[in-house]
Amino acid sequence: MKIHTKNLAFQIWQSFIYLALILALWLFLYLRTDKETNKVSVFSIKLSKTQNRFSENFINYQNFILAGYKDPSFYTRNTQPNIDTYLNNLQINQKALSYLKGDSKNLSIAIQDSIKTANNNYQKLITLAWDTRKAIQLRGFKDYGTEGSMREAAHKIERLDVIPKDVILQLRRHEKDFMLRGEHIYQERFNFLITEIEKQFKNDAQTLELLNTYHTTFNEYVEKSNLLGFYNETGLINDVKKLHDQINNNLVNIKSITADKMMQLNKTNSNYLIIQTIFIGIIAIFASTYLVKTLTHDIKLINDRFRYYIQNDFLNNPNNSLPAPKFKLSAIEIRRLFSNFQLMKETLNKTIVRLNEEKEKADRNVHYKARFLANMSHEIRTPLNGIIGMLQIIEMEPLSDEQKKNIQLANYSANHLLELVNMILDYSKLEEGKMTIENNTFQLNSVFKNIEGIFKHQVKEKNIAFKTKIDKSIPKQLKGDVLRLQQVLLNIVSNAIKFTHIGSVSLVVKKVAKTDTHTVVRFTVKDTGIGIEKDQQKRLFEAFVQNDISTTRKYGGTGLGLTISNELVQLMGGTLHLESTPNQGTKFYFELSFEVAHIPTSLTHTTANNTKLDKLKGNRILIAEDNKINQMVLQRMLSKLQVAYTITHNGKEALDEYLSNDYELMLMDIQMPLLNGIEATKQIKATQKYKDTPIPIIAVTASAFEEDRKLAFTEGLDDFLTKPVIFEKLQILLEQYLGE
Repeated sequence: MKIHTKNLAFQIWQSFIYLALILALWLFLYLRTDKETNKVSVFSIKLSKTQNRFSENFINYQNFILAGYKDPSFYTRNTQPNIDTYLNNLQINQKALSYLKGDSKNLSIAIQDSIKTANNNYQKLITLAWDTRKAIQLRGFKDYGTEGSMREAAHKIERLDVIPKDVILQLRRHEKDFMLRGEHIYQERFNFLITEIEKQFKNDAQTLELLNTYHTTFNEYVEKSNLLGFYNETGLINDVKKLHDQINNNLVNIKSITADKMMQLNKTNSNYLIIQTIFIGIIAIFASTYLVKTLTHDIKLINDRFRYYIQNDFLNNPNNSLPAPKFKLSAIEIRRLFSNFQLMKETLNKTIVRLNEEKEKADRNVHYKARFLANMSHEIRTPLNGIIGMLQIIEMEPLSDEQKKNIQLANYSANHLLELVNMILDYSKLEEGKMTIENNTFQLNSVFKNIEGIFKHQVKEKNIAFKTKIDKSIPKQLKGDVLRLQQVLLNIVSNAIKFTHIGSVSLVVKKVAKTDTHTVVRFTVKDTGIGIEKDQQKRLFEAFVQNDISTTRKYGGTGLGLTISNELVQLMGGTLHLESTPNQGTKFYFELSFEVAHIPTSLTHTTANNTKLDKLKGNRILIAEDNKINQMVLQRMLSKLQVAYTITHNGKEALDEYLSNDYELMLMDIQMPLLNGIEATKQIKATQKYKDTPIPIIAVTASAFEEDRKLAFTEGLDDFLTKPVIFEKLQILLEQYLGE
């Protein structure tokens, strides 16, 4: 078989063999010098483990001193896990240290004397720990040992009922005070008092004997406590700790000596490696020179072309083109690679040009869509402001029960229409990642009443049942985004009713978990409708998707409801789940965590607000609004709040009126002729009158995007109120700025 020396495979194998030989030589030399270092390293690891076990073992001793000695089995069966484990581990560690002594001798590490000292201290520590164990067992706890005998004597004295209870109580108080604080003043008080009592009952042999027992055992308890050092820095307990620290210092010293040995070996190895590296470097220079001649020169030529085309985004640049490369010793494969790269470059050039055109088109469409949505929102919200605003005004008037129900239904429907408008805007926000979640106080009962009112006539027309059930254990007032929650439930319930012809639709809320501050609630919407095929369920949460085209023709809908609901549930911290069987029904459910609220959730129109309304009297408000219907809505609402007002029709009139008269607050529309609300606000805040006596300027606008709100605050407006204007929100704002 003929070998082509210019074949890339041959050149790669040749280079690989050279490199393999260099690496083999380096590995051989390195392993020879690294063997002893590894042995010392293993020894150092064993020593560190021994020290760590010793330090960790002290926790067993501390646990015994803090609480372990209170274990009844320590006194009844003479066993206690903490102290027994501590003593057993000390013996194990002592043996491990003895083994290390032999290893250090083989490795020529000068630590034999230090290990011997540590072993002697180990033996002292074991003896001292045993003495401490026995002393604590004799001192006892509660019903055991000296403390048990002392308590038993005290109880017998109490049962005799011959010594006044207040005297016994004082005696026991001195006993408890010493046990808690360990101060000798309480021992002296105890001994003085009990001596006086013994004098009083010296003729009562039984009582005197019990008093002597109580007196003796108490002093024994004090003596053993002092011996152990429960209440001071001396004694067996602290002696163990000091000896433990001394051994730990011995081990630290041993580690330091071992580390010095490691450093010495590493320094020696480094010297060896420097010599090896110089030798290998010389070999690598010769090998690299060969590789440069055979491969890298021609590969560099291709790489230069790669870099050139990448910098130009693979687009042709006739003003700065490169000449064809002049290969030297190139392999056949490299020449073919260059030819294929040229073809790929031309293909990428055409693709990138086409993609740039599509991107520009898409950017224009996004811009047009954003402008369209903003205009649509503004134009629809303006008449809705008149509808919802006037419905709120009528609702405040004296009405019959039937009229109230009709007004409420109209109000629900108008708000539902607003929700449909918001749905388009919400989808746009979700697409752009600009959706935010609020955290306000609300009542689930109110949400359910709204939902029942909206769907009351729809389920009646379809002759199906609509059942709702709320778990009574759920707190009445919660904190969360009630608008987004209601939006999700409206979407899911609306779908359930739409696809159910026989049977029922149910909305059930159940508490599944609770903490001191939060409640986890599960929402379940179940129907007996047409169901969903399994292969369609995965696509159901995609935008503009329904089961199939026939479903859209028969039932209508945008296909956005479930998409938005799924995204909103995720934003609120939950997951929307689906279970469905064709021709049997569908169940949607999700769980959300809400903070438990402890404040009222809404304003009312009762005498409870009379005080706040009185505070609003006498204030004058300047209105800048060009729409007649919106003017009428604000007029009626401010009249209900007993606030004086003046209406202007554009920003120019508002500026002139502000300069001519005094006002406490201004309601400013944003989009107005002659001078818009933002420019009018800037000019008002630039006047000397405003600088001397500033007043709040609140935006009242149908522009409901988040960027509109941010722009308003950036340009100097003090607050933001979107249309349709909700009476309660307007009242809250006026009370916030004028009610003080």
